[in-house]
Amino acid sequence: MIKPLQIQHRCLAARFVVALSLGLLFLSGLRAGAAETLAGEQWLQAHFLADSTAVPLSFVYGLKSSRTFLAEWPKKSATAPLDGERTQHTITWTDPATGLEIRVVATAIRHSPVVEWIVYVRNGGQADSPMLDDLQPLDLSVPV
Repeated sequence: MIKPLQIQHRCLAARFVVALSLGLLFLSGLRAGAAETLAGEQWLQAHFLADSTAVPLSFVYGLKSSRTFLAEWPKKSATAPLDGERTQHTITWTDPATGLEIRVVATAIRHSPVVEWIVYVRNGGQADSPMLDDLQPLDLSVPV
C-alpha cells in the first residue's frame, strides 16, 4: 500500500511501471493471432485514448476518488512511433484548479496483445497540492 504523499512544487511524486497482457497468455515461441494482435491497440483506445470513464488507474486526491473527477479534467494525448514494432501514446490529465498533472506513457507492441504503461504524477501548480493517496496504476476488473 502506498502511504499518503504530499506533492511538493515541481517534484515528481510517484513513478510506477505496469505491464498488462490482454487476451490469452501464449507459450514461448508462439505468436499472437490477428484478433489478439489488435486487442492491445483496441484496449488502449477504449481505456486511455477515448473519452471514457473506464481509465484503468485510480487515486484519491483531496479525499475524493479519481473516478468522480478525472473525466472532467482537461485531457491531452499524443501518439508517436518508437520503431517498427512499438507505438507510444502519452495521455495527460491536468487539474485546472491546482495544476496537478497525471501523465500516462503507454506503449503498444505490434503483433502482441500487450500494453505497458508508466504513470507519472507532477505538481505543476504554484502551491502544494491537496493530499494524493492510494495511487493504483492498475485498477480494473477482469472477468473470469
